[in-house]
Amino acid sequence: MRRNHDPESVPGSAFFEGFAWPVPRAFAAALGAPRFEQGDVLHLGREGYEALGREMPSGLRAIQVLEPSRSARASESEGDRRRQAWESEVRLEIIELDSGRSELCVTTQGKLFTALWRGDEAWLDADREPPPVPRSARDLHAALESTREVFAARELPAPRRKGCRFLYVVDTSSDASCAKATMIEDALNALGKLEAITLAPVETGIEAADLYHPALEIRGLFVSRRSEEAVHEALRAVLYGGSGESRSDEGVNATEEEATPSDRFSLARHGLLDAF
Repeated sequence: MRRNHDPESVPGSAFFEGFAWPVPRAFAAALGAPRFEQGDVLHLGREGYEALGREMPSGLRAIQVLEPSRSARASESEGDRRRQAWESEVRLEIIELDSGRSELCVTTQGKLFTALWRGDEAWLDADREPPPVPRSARDLHAALESTREVFAARELPAPRRKGCRFLYVVDTSSDASCAKATMIEDALNALGKLEAITLAPVETGIEAADLYHPALEIRGLFVSRRSEEAVHEALRAVLYGGSGESRSDEGVNATEEEATPSDRFSLARHGLLDAF
């Protein structure tokens, strides 16, 4: 069955940022793997997801995936599995909706992803050199240190302002990462009113920012007049499982500070906490 979308359920906010082609959030699992499957349909313009009248607007184009067949698609894939998915074959049909003309194409998942990301259909060419796999949430977590000044400049217009800020990476194509982000925000919101800033990697000035997965973003949460100890404890309460492992470690740097036998929780695995 073609996985298209109810026009009423695809408002502007339901699209991922960072893609040249409008990609609805219903494709989160496909972007995370990446693995687009039989029946997936993507439109060049957002109007393609809306109810169309009898006269088809000119210039509308769509990509319909013919193969691989639908499967139990995982939402995340790591290491070699991710690269294997990136290089796997996909058959699709490029359709001009106003004329009905179509063209069959055999390419890779990575090239399809990159064409949607960069807006260049030349990436679909089977003879073109394969694109690099986008940098991951773990890679972005490792670069958080270099974003501190950017967030500080946006959040602290007054030098005398006191409080704490927590920086962390969110993969908006991952249900687990989004759920973790909600837990973090709820925990800090309980300490007082939050000020939140979300930046794409390209907005932070970090090195090679345009090579990160376009579904990644960095969030900064600022809590006024609360101590570093209070914020640390609030985060520990929702991020630490108490069994020697941190909850929701997906998408973070695997290296951490030396932990004591009595308390193995390390906030550095999840983000950066600064006090002002």
